Amino acid sequence: MLWKAVTMLLAASALAASAAVARGPWRANESNTSGWQLMSPQERLRHQARIRRSGNYEECMRYEQEHEVAMRERARRGGQALQQNEQDACVSMQTRPARQ
Repeated sequence: MLWKAVTMLLAASALAASAAVARGPWRANESNTSGWQLMSPQERLRHQARIRRSGNYEECMRYEQEHEVAMRERARRGGQALQQNEQDACVSMQTRPARQ
C-alpha cells in the first residue's frame, strides 16, 4: 500500500515537473521582440539572454525601450515598417523581486 502511494506521488511530481519544463523560460520570438525580422539569429539569442538577465521589470523595460529605438532606426534605414509586438517581453518580471 505504501509503495503504491509513493509511486503515485512520484508520478504526479514527474508530471508537474515536465509541465514546467515544457513551458520553459521566456523565449524571444516574432510576437514579443521588436525588429525580430531585422535581427540575425545571433542577435536574437543575445536579445533573449539580455531580457533573461534583467533583474526586474523596470530594468527590462529600459532595455526594451533602447532595443525598440535601435530596431526602429534599423527598419527606417532599410525602408521597412517595424511590426508591433503582440506580447510584452517584460511582463513576467513584474512580480520578480529586484536583485540585490
